[in-house]
Amino acid sequence: MQLNIVDVSGSVSAAAQVTNGLPHFAHRAQGSLRAPLPVAGPNIRFYLLPNSNRLFVDSNLLGMYFFGYGNFLSTFDTLGLTATKHLGIRAGYRLGQRLNINNDTNRIGLNLTQKGPIVGVEVSF
Repeated sequence: MQLNIVDVSGSVSAAAQVTNGLPHFAHRAQGSLRAPLPVAGPNIRFYLLPNSNRLFVDSNLLGMYFFGYGNFLSTFDTLGLTATKHLGIRAGYRLGQRLNINNDTNRIGLNLTQKGPIVGVEVSF
C-alpha cells in the first residue's frame, strides 16, 4: 500500500467559439486538483548477488480505480544499493504514470502521463 499526493493545475483558452449557433468570444478557464491517491499492487525485489542483500532490482505496478470517476496507474523499475542497514540508494526509470479523471456532466477530463528517469533514497526502520 502506498499514498501518492498529486498536485495538478491547468488552463484552457478559446479565442472564439460557436455553441448551438451562438457566438462566444475570448474565454479562459483554469482549475487545479490536489488529492491524496491511495494505491495498491505487487512489488517485486530481486537480489543480484548471492548471499547478499546489497545490490537489488525493484519493480512494481500500483494503481487504484475511482468508481467511474477515473483511475490511477503507476509503475517503475529501479536498481538499488544498500549503503547501510537503514539506508539505500536507488536509480531507475519510471515507465509510466497515468491519471485519468472523468466528469459525467461534460466531456472535459484530465489525462496525465509521466515517464522518465528517477533517483531516490530508501530509509528502513
